[in-house]
Amino acid sequence: MDERRVIIGAIGGANQKVAAQEFGRAVAQAGCILLTGGGDRDDGEVKNATVQGALAAQDTSAVARAVGVLPAERVDWEWPSSSHLLLHTGAPHNVRNVINGVTPDVLVVFGGSRGTLAEMGFAAAAGKKLFFYGGHEGGAVARLRKNLARYFGAGCSGNHTDLYLRQPIAAFPGAWAQSWTAEDMTALIESTLKTASDWQGSVQDLVQCCVNHVCEAGPLGETEFPGLPGCPGARQRFETAIRQISAA
Repeated sequence: MDERRVIIGAIGGANQKVAAQEFGRAVAQAGCILLTGGGDRDDGEVKNATVQGALAAQDTSAVARAVGVLPAERVDWEWPSSSHLLLHTGAPHNVRNVINGVTPDVLVVFGGSRGTLAEMGFAAAAGKKLFFYGGHEGGAVARLRKNLARYFGAGCSGNHTDLYLRQPIAAFPGAWAQSWTAEDMTALIESTLKTASDWQGSVQDLVQCCVNHVCEAGPLGETEFPGLPGCPGARQRFETAIRQISAA
């Protein structure tokens, strides 16, 4: 058995509670680690609803293995249980999005807005496989395309590109094998969405497809967790935490 389990990231916005809970439950039942940007607050956000679903799967004897990557003013490694880590990153929400994008082995992208699009871009730049999921009703890709044009398209107002792309890239210069500009990242997000389509099968099949994709690449080594700005030793501590969660 590998030292660690497959890590599946879930990213997305609000108003997808049921689909996100079903997905989190399926991840737990498959024996994988769920990585999100939240905890289990009951607010309908994908980052929290997926964790709710994973925790609910414990009524079927599954283990809820989860990592929540949280914005915070200071770094703190909080353990609600031996299989659940809440990593308070000491970074604001827009900067910690890099961790959500590059750390998982594979990502499932729900419909979302600026933060979701940025996380998606960071993941694509790291060569991660992306699956798009909108539950039974679909619509994830359409929502993402609409918000890409609204917030990052030509002529859009505001500093969205600076806040959600340029600042995070500057905070994690070593997160990718090559250097990326905010403009390059925007173009990558656009090209990724051009060929994207919503997953049409069951949520259980989606999770199994994620696992198959990762396992086909060979044995699992260390994650691509990029560390924490100004926190030496965070990478190794994270790898140790993932092995602990995997063994739970």
